[in-house]
Amino acid sequence: HLGDALLAVGKTQDAENIYRIMTELEHAPYGTVRAMGDELVETEFVYGQVGLAEIEMRQGQDAEAIKHLADADALMRLYWSRRNTLSYAIMPQEKREALYRLYLRMLSDWQQALRQTHASASVLDAVAQEEAKVRQDHAKDQATQAGTAL
Repeated sequence: HLGDALLAVGKTQDAENIYRIMTELEHAPYGTVRAMGDELVETEFVYGQVGLAEIEMRQGQDAEAIKHLADADALMRLYWSRRNTLSYAIMPQEKREALYRLYLRMLSDWQQALRQTHASASVLDAVAQEEAKVRQDHAKDQATQAGTAL
């Protein structure tokens, strides 16, 4: 949130520094050693990756943005595949929705950066298919939760 707030008030360099620290932590002991092993996915790093990518896209550095978005996608795919496991049962619904919106934001940014670099249609199509699957999965999750609430 700090990086986003700094970016919103035009402090791009400060926001970039925050996002870089976040992404560097992913590969430091903080991000690699977990009490729960590999069961839980640390999604906070995705915010750093997406923040950096959005700054890079504004600066016309689409190739760099694509790398950060691919890294973010790897984490989000892993989280998404485990989102309905018992490990995430206690996650507040607001956080689940925020992660869903982050995933869509990341996929949208990725498609935009890919278009800017004139990526092949098959690459763009793969990201569009992932987005469609995420939307479909989310709709199913919502229906399941509505049915459970009855």
